[in-house]
Amino acid sequence: MPVSAGSAINAQDIVNTFSSYVVSVANGGIVWASNNKPFVDMPDNYFGGTNTGKSIGITGSNIGSPGIITASTIYSVLLSETVSYTRIRRMRAILQVQGDPLPYTEPYYDAYGNLAGYVTVTPPYYSGPGKSSKGSTGGPDAITFDQTQLAYLNSSYDQSLSAERPGIFSGNQITASNLINFFNNLASAYNSAKLNTITVQINVCHNSCHSSCHGSRGRR
Repeated sequence: MPVSAGSAINAQDIVNTFSSYVVSVANGGIVWASNNKPFVDMPDNYFGGTNTGKSIGITGSNIGSPGIITASTIYSVLLSETVSYTRIRRMRAILQVQGDPLPYTEPYYDAYGNLAGYVTVTPPYYSGPGKSSKGSTGGPDAITFDQTQLAYLNSSYDQSLSAERPGIFSGNQITASNLINFFNNLASAYNSAKLNTITVQINVCHNSCHSSCHGSRGRR
């Protein structure tokens, strides 16, 4: 049963009530995930799972054995579990498509290896004048996607957290009110952390060739 004033508190009740304050909130707003990427060129390994969200990773046994529940364990276990949800956070996803390659000149030689002249090479997909050096683009690179949404990312995007723990300290008899306040503090800490936006930019070559030619991938 949920933790509430006047009720006996056991370890699984603490976990279940924590879940309703933090886990449900974190999982409720996910837009981008492994099954719903911002665009097809975004690598799968940026994501930690599907947009159904992250399953809770603790049970009552992590809080304490029957009759033995300590303040330090409640604090450390629930804070650590909240941290694992901070990977569900805002993500700015950018897709940059590179411009077309320019025509360029290359030397050619006679049968004796002597320079005979130069030939102009026009790469596939050239679309018109642009920058002047070989290897630069025939037109400016184009940002074709730039949006920000809540995303379920992999664990490398976890963030550090702290939360006040009123009444939850060694030597104090913990009450339901203490726990509810702590759950609220954890939820507030998570809600602040999820707004810390990470930016991922993926670069691909021109639309007409990028299925067989992938450019660099960036992460910030």
